[in-house]
Amino acid sequence: MSAAAPRPAGFVPRYFFICLAGPDFGKRLALVEGELTVGRAADCNLLSDDPDVTDHFALLQLQGGTLRVRGLAATLPFVDGHPSQEALLVPGHQVRLGRSTWQVSAAGSGEGVLRFVSRIGDHLSSVAGLERPSDWRPGEMFSEVVKRHADEEVESYFTM
Repeated sequence: MSAAAPRPAGFVPRYFFICLAGPDFGKRLALVEGELTVGRAADCNLLSDDPDVTDHFALLQLQGGTLRVRGLAATLPFVDGHPSQEALLVPGHQVRLGRSTWQVSAAGSGEGVLRFVSRIGDHLSSVAGLERPSDWRPGEMFSEVVKRHADEEVESYFTM
């Protein structure tokens, strides 16, 4: 296993790996060039709380902008519902590691973040025993967040 490359100043990740459901729900990882091992062992780069994940379960490899996952255990990861010993990943692909479902998200797309926020809202509604508000749209709610604002606008917002 090769170590992940150190992050240079101004580093902007190309991909994120976000857990949408399962024992690892809520975990988020910025993927860097190199190899990252997923598992339950202390020497793994991404430690899993999933009881169905072995000590060294899978390898995520980002090399030259190409992202792939490779199974390291007898139980394979599932990519978009299909067991895969090795698969290329692109934004939007879902990967099941044990009982946890992860999704590849492109940095800067905002789509993965909005979907993540929407799923959190769904989860909170179900835990509280409430129906999800039909008119709630996280995209609209957070649309101004990613917009570039002038310094005067920001100062005005926080001094009101």
